[in-house]
Parts: sequence; structure tokens; C-alpha cells
Amino acid sequence: MEHLTPSALSNQPVEVPCAARIAAEDEPVVLGRAAGLGRARFALAREAFAARAARILGGWVLVLHGLAHAVLPMRGAGALEASGLLRGLIHVAWSVALVGFVGAGLGLLGASPFRRRWRELALAAAAASVFALIAFQRPDLAPGLFLDAAIVLLVPPGVVDGASPVGAGSRLRRAARRARDAVACGFVLFLAVAAASRPWHRRWGATDAELRAPLPGDQPGRDPAYEANHAITIHAPPEAVWPWLAQIGQDRAGFYSHDWLENLFLLDIHNADAIHPEWQDRRPGDLVRAAPAGWLAGLAGDAIGWRIAEIQPNRALVLTWWGAFVLSPAPGGATRLVVRTKMGDPSFPVVGSAITFLTLDLEHFIMEHRMLQGIKERAEAHRRTR
Repeated sequence: MEHLTPSALSNQPVEVPCAARIAAEDEPVVLGRAAGLGRARFALAREAFAARAARILGGWVLVLHGLAHAVLPMRGAGALEASGLLRGLIHVAWSVALVGFVGAGLGLLGASPFRRRWRELALAAAAASVFALIAFQRPDLAPGLFLDAAIVLLVPPGVVDGASPVGAGSRLRRAARRARDAVACGFVLFLAVAAASRPWHRRWGATDAELRAPLPGDQPGRDPAYEANHAITIHAPPEAVWPWLAQIGQDRAGFYSHDWLENLFLLDIHNADAIHPEWQDRRPGDLVRAAPAGWLAGLAGDAIGWRIAEIQPNRALVLTWWGAFVLSPAPGGATRLVVRTKMGDPSFPVVGSAITFLTLDLEHFIMEHRMLQGIKERAEAHRRTR
């Protein structure tokens, strides 16, 4: 072995590790870890996006499926008018299905009042929907059964929760969530009231005999998709009620309803409290205006309203797209005023049914109910003052 003296050792090169070399040697490890962390973060982000997309898609499917249940009573307007236990059970099941699916969908979309119970709402709605659809015995509604079955199979337990984001968030975000929850609660409450009250308000004041009786404007084989019958007793003879009915219209006596509400839509309606002789001349084809000429800059045309299809003085006024206003003598010199509104046939589309339920059904009753009371109040007061 060669003997190394201290002087020889001092002449040998000595390798001293430095930071640059250590960094260079560890660089592949650091980069690998960073790449792995990046892939993990990307996978988590992708899973979060997929979960959010599933919540949004599932929520809207449930909401739209619930609103589609408005088609059930539209596929044969008389189905819910029949008496008996089955009619009551069908109506309860239909109401539970419509409201339950919408509530479940809003919960899955993140609405706090329904978020924790959206599964239970969806399953209860599906069970009620199956019963209602089978009881209706309409083959054209079979797709709804398949969707109900899919909901029952898929909801427990694999569908993601409609959980809210972690953390309170900013004050603005908290306020936005509270506003969203309030709107969701209000919408579900509106649906519940509209569905529960439908059998009552669709025949408010009308007797069974009046529901069955043919009226002017009825078509042979009467079977509309939508039919509402509203009636009231007026303690005045038909000839004393007719002038109030003959002068209805935006540009005449108004509609004796909630004109403050009508005028929120800039309709410029003012209810008259007197009979105007110059407004009594009515003929078939005349327009009963619903809005002033040039309303909304004329975007909807200048002839917004209903055409008179048939007129029998002191007896009947039939308006296209509204219905028949019929006066009949009643005992004691009184008058029965019956208003029958019809629309569509049993093939009425699902989308049209949902729109009608949301924008016409209950709203039409509220306005027409006040209209009948307004005519009654004016006719009876005018008779007392004569």
C-alpha cells in the first residue's frame, strides 16, 4: 500500500458537497412530488366538478319532472271533478308528487330548507307519482312511470348530497344564499297552495248541476284540457246585472277586479261604479280590450284582448280565449252568474300544462273571483239606490 504523507494528502482533490449539487441531485424527486401533487389536485378538482355537475343536473331533472306533473289533470279536465274516494286520493298523490319533486330538486341544488331531506322528498314524490299515474290509466303518461322508477333506483344511496360550500363566506354571499333560500321556500309554498286548492278554486261557487249543464260556447263532446267553473248569486234580476257585464273592458268599465294589481303591468284599467249607456252596444267580433293600444310600445300588437264570439243580451257573453259569462234567473228575483273558462284538449302538451299551472290556474281564479264579487256589489248597490 502506498504510504500517503500529509504533503501528499494536501495535493489530492477533495470533493466537498455544495447546495447547488444537492439541489441538482434532488431536483427529479422534487419535480416528481410536485407533478404528483398537481395530478392529485387536478383529480380532486375534476371530482368536485363532476359532483357539482351531477347535483345541478339531478336537481333540474327533479324540478322539471315535478312541474311536468301539472299535465295529469290536463289530460281530461273532468277526471278530478268526479266525486269519490279515488278522486281524493289521486289529488293528494298528484299534489305530493308535484311539490315533493320540486322540493327535492331545489334541495339538491343547494336550497338549505330542503337540502338535508331531499332524498326522502324524492322517494315520497316518486311513490305518490306512481300511484297517481297508474290510477289515471293513461298510456301516454307511461314515460313518467319509467322516470319515477329510475329515481327510486338511483337516489339511495349513490347520488351526491346537495351540500353547501364549507365556510360562511362573505357577507354578500351569505345574503345571496338567504335570498335564494327564501325564493325556494316561497316557490314551494306557492306550488303547495296552488295544488291543494285546485279542486276547490276550479269550481268555486258552482253547483254539480251547473258543472254538468251545457252553456253557450260549449263544443260538442266537451272534453277540454283545462276547464274552470266559477259562479255567484246576485240579488238582482238578470236585466239589472247585464249592463255591468256588457261594459267590461280596459277602455270601458274595467273588469271590477284588482285594478291596482292590473296597473302594476301598466294596463291603465279603472273600474267603473256606474252604468254608462255609451258602453252598452256590443256586437259579435268586437274586441274586449285587455290592454291599451300601443301597450309596451306595441310589441304585442294593438289588439290585445278577447273577441266576442256570441252575445245574447241579458243572457250570455262568450269571449274567445276566455269563456262564457252566463246569467240565469234564480229564485227570489236573483241571478246566477256562471263563468266557464275552457282551454285545449286532452292532448295538451306537458310544457303547456306546466306553464298554465304556474301562470294561469290560481292567478286566474284570484282575479275572476274578485271580478264576480265586483259585479255582484255594483248590481246590488245600484238596485238598492233605484
